[in-house]
Amino acid sequence: MARSESDPSQDGRDAPAQRVVAQIDGKRPGPTMLVVGALHANEPAGLAAARRVHAWLCDRRDSFAGRFVAIRGHTRAPSTARYVDEDLNRAFTRERLERRNGPPSVEQVEARELLQLVAAERRLARGPVILIDLHTTSAPSLPFVAFEDTLPVRRLARATGLPMLVGLEECLQGLFFDHLCSALGIPAMVIEGGEHQAPLSVEVLSNAVRLVMARAEMVSLSPHERVELRGADHVNTSRRAGSVFDIRFRLAVVDPALTIPLGVEAFGPVRRRRTTLAIQHGVALKSPITGVAIMPNRQAERKIGDDAVFVATRVSRVWLALSAWLRRREFIHRMLPAIAPGVSAIPGRAGALRVSPRIAVVLKREVFHLLGYRVLAGSDAAVRSAPVRWLRAAGFSLATLGRAATRPWRRTPDAPASKEEEVWIVERRRLDRAAK
Repeated sequence: MARSESDPSQDGRDAPAQRVVAQIDGKRPGPTMLVVGALHANEPAGLAAARRVHAWLCDRRDSFAGRFVAIRGHTRAPSTARYVDEDLNRAFTRERLERRNGPPSVEQVEARELLQLVAAERRLARGPVILIDLHTTSAPSLPFVAFEDTLPVRRLARATGLPMLVGLEECLQGLFFDHLCSALGIPAMVIEGGEHQAPLSVEVLSNAVRLVMARAEMVSLSPHERVELRGADHVNTSRRAGSVFDIRFRLAVVDPALTIPLGVEAFGPVRRRRTTLAIQHGVALKSPITGVAIMPNRQAERKIGDDAVFVATRVSRVWLALSAWLRRREFIHRMLPAIAPGVSAIPGRAGALRVSPRIAVVLKREVFHLLGYRVLAGSDAAVRSAPVRWLRAAGFSLATLGRAATRPWRRTPDAPASKEEEVWIVERRRLDRAAK
């Protein structure tokens, strides 16, 4: 059955009728694809792209497997505003979703309704559920796809041919795609299609959705169609196509009058202690690391706490291949708490580990991300000097191994961290655990 937003029928769903823009069921069972546009109300390209995909599916319904649902993300904010009370894409934390004392914010209501709709679609699904959240940026930018780095989502994201961004969920709390992946076990991703008003943004977003649907075996695309949808002349990503970048630093807005120099461009180079990322309260803020700038905030109105700019570093293909191989070796995850210095399992929490900060200064990104763990607690050590980090970790490792060598018949507890040191908590990603 195909339906557009002019049809008030909701098939018994709890969410408001105006949230579902269009839907269509294929002739054969298959995955359910939920596509959300305008989670930020001033980003209309996502909804236009979802409608375009819906029309495309109507023309090939006989060969389409599964279900497609286009969803309006924010229904209460005016089209000129990003949000009303708070950023909707920060509202998906347990505290905000469950808070009952006092009247809820507009975005709390929106978030709960969105999750009601996702739950309703999940109950009806005759296959896996996949969600794509479509966005655009306030400044000119290459399109890219952002996701929690799990093997199931990585496979889907690669189909777009766009640059890929990981690690965003460790910089920001309450992201929609993060809640879906980590709390609900639903593969989800964000696709950024370029600047808000850029003529090609709708085309980029709709093309990317079709490519993900093909990878999920919902539709069939010929080799020519795939090349056309991923064409570098459409998205101008030939230099970055398929590259992976890891978010390592976030600069927050603390002064609404913040200015970002014109030289700070999306995916443009950033040099440690040389590049000025922004000027706040008259102070030039230099980047603490070398990498590329991501999503410089050029919104007409900024609020305290908004993102000013991110800095990401490139991840090598060899590292990604090694990561995929290691994550599938369950014996590594079972042995890690027993053999790794400074690492211990947390009773009652499957896949969660406690890590000494003296080893975590090195292992946070270099090893735990490689193995598919995310950092839940612990201060960011990315800006510390690499030689200092390695020397501290090496000294701690040698001391731990020395203690173990003197008592080989059993593992000795690692020396407790000092009061000044913050223990790290890492947890294996849910979708990787489910895919084992």
